[in-house]
Amino acid sequence: MGTLKRIILGLFLAASLANLWGNYTHSIHIMAWSKPLLMPLLALWLLLATGIQGRKGWLRNGVLIGLLASWVGDILLPEYFLLGLLSFLVAHLLYISAFASWPAFRSGYIFQRQWLVLPFLIFIAGFNIYLYDYVPAALRLPVAVYSVIIISMTLAALNLRGLVITDAFHWLIAGALLFVASDSILAIGKFQLSDYNLGVAIMLTYIAGQFGIAKGVASAIGVPQKN
Repeated sequence: MGTLKRIILGLFLAASLANLWGNYTHSIHIMAWSKPLLMPLLALWLLLATGIQGRKGWLRNGVLIGLLASWVGDILLPEYFLLGLLSFLVAHLLYISAFASWPAFRSGYIFQRQWLVLPFLIFIAGFNIYLYDYVPAALRLPVAVYSVIIISMTLAALNLRGLVITDAFHWLIAGALLFVASDSILAIGKFQLSDYNLGVAIMLTYIAGQFGIAKGVASAIGVPQKN
């Protein structure tokens, strides 16, 4: 199992590097075949890293399904923006429900320090105000709703501080923040700086963010692996 896990992780890394190279060189062909491989490979790695047999709880299973919802979003974007946005919204809702399923979630870090929600709300409100004039009228509400959901996912990850082991928390919060960074860059690239090539930055933060979430889940569950 350990050897297969390393092979899958190697394939994920190879597909990630290929996709980044495709974005850097503007190779539509490389981007077209590499991007759809990313999330299925990462989901398979998470499945192997946490053990296939037995029930692993909603933390693992919710994130697994979220990775597959993200895969649908990868396929739909950018040609079908609203459908892609909906797919990623579903992914974030799955991540939120997965994080919230962890024991004692309602006594977690954010619930005890509710004032920490404020800077996140200020950021997302400021970001939407900043982009307001650039976003088409028909997309303003969907973009605003999506931005609230992804910030909620980040807060759910932050709330796990002290509830999961430190290593798992660091991976989870780093992954969530990188996901926010990726979607922020994507929004700026789509609505404001459409003439700039931001593909490498978008995909680098996206890939790292998704891996951080998957790695954090694997560390939180802590299933011993045989090499």
